[in-house]
Amino acid sequence: MRKSVRRFCMPKRKKELPTKEEKEFLHFNLEQEIRDQKGGCDWFLTTVTELQRIQESAKQLEAKDDKITELLNDVERLKQALHGLSQLTHMSGSPTKRQSQLIDSLQHQVKSLQRQLAMPRDSTKK
Repeated sequence: MRKSVRRFCMPKRKKELPTKEEKEFLHFNLEQEIRDQKGGCDWFLTTVTELQRIQESAKQLEAKDDKITELLNDVERLKQALHGLSQLTHMSGSPTKRQSQLIDSLQHQVKSLQRQLAMPRDSTKK
């Protein structure tokens, strides 16, 4: 019981203050940790920015694909209309001036759409 009394009655020692070298070491470690964390944040922000760019690019490609599909459908409809007009002219004999104009117009539209579809993808950017 004497030891516990002595411990209780003895004044506590002041905690030793860190030495200058210890402070410098702690400061260096703290600065290194800050640099490491900043590097991690920079990497994260770069990755997020790159992913956003990829997502935007994917949206643009999807829009281009939709436009190509639309143009292909237009070409197919025009070809069917042209074929239908050609059938009418064959059945009725020689085509009228109006039918010939329609056929020429449809052929021009088909060729125009085919040229648009033949363009390289990069030249269709808006």
